[in-house]
Parts: sequence; C-alpha cells; structure tokens
Amino acid sequence: MSYNTPVLFLVFNRPEQTAIVFAEIRKQKPTQLYIAADGPRAGNETDKLRCAEVREIVKLIDWECTVELRFNEHNVGTKYAVSTAINWFFEHVESGIILEDDCLPNESFFEFSAEMLERYQSNAKVMMINGCSFQPKPLDTNDYYFSKYVHVWGWATWRRAWDLYHIELTGISSEQFEHVVSSTFSQKRERQRWIQNFHLIQNGFDTWDYQWMFWIWKNKGLSITPWHNLISNIGFGKDATHTLDENSGQSKMAQHHLKISSHPHSVFEHKKADALERYQIIISPSREFRWQQIKGIIRRLIRNGNGAKA
Repeated sequence: MSYNTPVLFLVFNRPEQTAIVFAEIRKQKPTQLYIAADGPRAGNETDKLRCAEVREIVKLIDWECTVELRFNEHNVGTKYAVSTAINWFFEHVESGIILEDDCLPNESFFEFSAEMLERYQSNAKVMMINGCSFQPKPLDTNDYYFSKYVHVWGWATWRRAWDLYHIELTGISSEQFEHVVSSTFSQKRERQRWIQNFHLIQNGFDTWDYQWMFWIWKNKGLSITPWHNLISNIGFGKDATHTLDENSGQSKMAQHHLKISSHPHSVFEHKKADALERYQIIISPSREFRWQQIKGIIRRLIRNGNGAKA
C-alpha cells in the first residue's frame, strides 16, 4: 500500500543517519517524494565524499512514485538550504511532511500527519503538526493537543501556512519582535529567552526555524502536538550543527504507537501542557541549550575562517 501525503526529505552529509531515516520513508512508499540536498562545503574533501554517498542512498527508490530532486552544487548552509527547499516543496504541493536526515519517524507519525493535514486543512489557526512530543503523559483523554510551541524534528504543514513565512527578519525591528513575544508569552524568563534567540539571528546564527516560530506567533497560530512522541532525533553528536550533546535527554527519545480515536472539541492552546513544556524544556535547560547554540556559532565562524560555509 502506498502513502499519498507528499514527503520532503532534507539531507546533507550524514550517510549513516540518512540511510536509517530513508528506510522508514521507504516502508511508507510515498507516491510523491521530494529530496533536497545541500552541497559540500568549499575545500572540505570529507564533505564531498559523504554528500556523494548520501545522494546515492536517496536514489535507491524501489517503489512507484513521482520523485523530484534538488541537489545544490555548492553549500549554502542550514538557513538557506532548508528554507529554500521548503519553498520549493510548497511550489508543487498544497500540504506535506518535512523530514531532516536525523529525524527518525515511526509509522504512527505518517498516519498522524496525514489525518491531521486533512482534518485541519481549512483551519487557518492551525499552522503545523509536530511529530515530536516532550510530554511525560497525556493530560486529557484526547490523542493530541494544541500548542504554541514549534518542534521541527519531523513535522508537517500546509502551503497556506508556509506562505506566511519569510526567512529574513531584517524588516522586523527589535521592538516589533518583542511585542510579538510579549503577546505570546507571559513569563519574563521565557520572553527573555526568545528575545535572545532573535538577537542570535540578527548576529548571523545559521538557522531557519526561529523565523518559522516568529511567523507562527505573529499570526496567532498553533501547532498540533501528539501526547506521545513519534520522532527520535538520531543526529546528536560532534557532527551535528546545533545538537552537539549526545548525552542530552532529547537524543534518541523513545517512540510510541498512536491510534487516533479522540479529538479536541475546539482549537485552543492547552495551557497546562504548554506550562509543563515551558518549565521542563524551554526555561530549565536554557543555559545549557544556549551554550550549545554558542558553540554552533563558534564552529561556523571557524569554518568560514577556513574558507568553508557551515
């Protein structure tokens, strides 16, 4: 049986992780598969070999489907490689799944995404579907809830939502950003955390997802989040761009099977669930997480100094 929801697979230079995630995609046999690969960094011979190996892995398609490839000849970095690939994806499809090479899904993720994309396709308030969940247990009898938090380790969305996204925030002043953050978050420490992240972007932090969060918050959007986690990030470690700590509790989280039987009656933020995530994930580990971000920036600057883009 084939899977009819379009899938975008984002890859770079990690053949081991790519092969593992691609094997899960192959099990679903998507009828529409889009594959985008960033190019090797200038002067990096290891990249050349690994990028070539990755591209051979993702060409091993042994089921009937429409395949579109977008392989960059040169490296453009995480920020532009991911954002332009998603732009390209939604030039062709109305909705779909986005998976990076280190985000390992299970079968439930594909089923959950397909059902949620169909169920909420016309609800502008719902802007994305998270596959990743940090909740220790359900707080109600439904199978998922609505959150203001964004998790991009395996996710799905619609063209209508992505059309609100712009990678550059150069036209957004610090005052405008702070207004959006203050309108979204009531806790001072959390507001400070997101404002600091905005300054990281202004200072050249090589990412695309903080911008996505901003546009969701600016448009009062919500994310669908399953109570049980459906994604394992298998990319933590020294070869990662940002997730460097392989001993992190967020590395290789356990996955769960999900059979949807109960839906929320209305689309409103689950404040208790978000409060729990705020203190366990957003605020408490902020110092450690910020250090990981700083190390990522330092690594990028070193690579640029050696003539290679991060």
